[in-house]
Amino acid sequence: MVKQGQKTAGTTDTVVTDDWSATKGIGLAAQPGIYADTYQGTLSWTLTDTPDK
Repeated sequence: MVKQGQKTAGTTDTVVTDDWSATKGIGLAAQPGIYADTYQGTLSWTLTDTPDK
């Protein structure tokens, strides 16, 4: 899980990167022997409105 929380009344945005660092956040695990270059990919978010336990 990247981030969880409650919507704050009167806001429309939630910042999920506010506490990311070199060791926390989305990372890329690459196979040994690949070349240094610029890589890109696609990230899909799934938002779910589900009740607590």
